[in-house]
Amino acid sequence: MYLITVISNGDSNPNNTFWNQIDPSWLIFLGIALGVIIAIPIILSLLKNSRTGISINKTHATEIALKDFPSKGNVENVVNLSTRDVLEWFYLKKEIRALNKNNIAFTVGGHVESGSLKYGIYNYAEGKYNLIQGFYNKLTGEVLEYRIVKSEQIDDDLKKNHQNDAVNTYQ
Repeated sequence: MYLITVISNGDSNPNNTFWNQIDPSWLIFLGIALGVIIAIPIILSLLKNSRTGISINKTHATEIALKDFPSKGNVENVVNLSTRDVLEWFYLKKEIRALNKNNIAFTVGGHVESGSLKYGIYNYAEGKYNLIQGFYNKLTGEVLEYRIVKSEQIDDDLKKNHQNDAVNTYQ
């Protein structure tokens, strides 16, 4: 009876497996790379909805019955208005939505004149974009709180989402 031992690369140690031969720093690198690949889609989906978890629904203004606006809405003048600014304001006012499940966040391009909504994202007379942002009760149509943001520039998403007198609701 003969015992034959195959020796490869000069080592006959049975514990010398493929994984034992790899430098530990490469295993760390592979683990980090795999973690990044798995984390990227998760992070992107979280960033997409920002910290508010809001989804945007675009409808034509006549489909939402916004009743008369309260006499006082804050007017804010900014140089540049972004979608992120809009979402942050809603986040700061989240208690209004929490009070009643029928309270809905909205934005619409336009301005308020004598308590009535005048549509149009761009006001040619002022040379500024006008965005009305607020909350209304979807059952009563009552506008609960709002602000008018006048800006010299708005981002492309706001322009696109407020074309043709569209009202955007945020849920």
